[in-house]
Amino acid sequence: MSKLPPPFTEARFKEVEEATPEQIRKRVAPFVNDLHLFLNRGSCLSDIQSTRHERNPKVRSTRAFDSFAVDREHWYTYNAGGRSEAQFNIGLFPEYLRVGLGFEFTGGQYGRPEDVQLEYRCFRSIVARHQRAFADFAQKNQLRVEWKPEGRTELRYTSTAEETLKWLSRRPPKAPDWIFVGRLLDRREDADLLEDPSQLKNVIESVFEGFLDYWKETQTEANRAVL
Repeated sequence: MSKLPPPFTEARFKEVEEATPEQIRKRVAPFVNDLHLFLNRGSCLSDIQSTRHERNPKVRSTRAFDSFAVDREHWYTYNAGGRSEAQFNIGLFPEYLRVGLGFEFTGGQYGRPEDVQLEYRCFRSIVARHQRAFADFAQKNQLRVEWKPEGRTELRYTSTAEETLKWLSRRPPKAPDWIFVGRLLDRREDADLLEDPSQLKNVIESVFEGFLDYWKETQTEANRAVL
């Protein structure tokens, strides 16, 4: 049913263990299609393309999510057109599922690092302006940071919401490849939640709804800065 996300059972995590990108793509495509049905029809993000179109008339896609990417032991999906913007992102590793807002600073296909740097600066300034509200949101949703320093393969993390708030208030690490802020659901500690579509929807919606106004304000400020 598109009103609920598909459950992330133990089998979903096993699919990516020690798997190559080619193996993952074949294994998870039907599951990600089901996830997209929920995101495009049953989630708070279903109409974000209209918001993007209001700010950028060149936006053509009407589907919020329509593709996914793979890496070794990892797959992820983000909203259409989000490669060089603040992106709503869901990604799976063997150890956890992430749900939140990501910033991809690398070049390559569709990559515009300067645009992402601008969006991240706008995001941080907006968070600072709404410091108390964002702190409440971070505590409620146990927000953490996942980031990757430039040219490195290993990811780094904050441990608590308090540490996340301090991390965001500081200057970002020099030339990171990736910064993500969101909920990290542990394969084992959060297994009951991950396997229950109703509980999982509540978590996904709580995180994405919480970020939605910050995302809209980020898009507005970033567009205004380049006009």
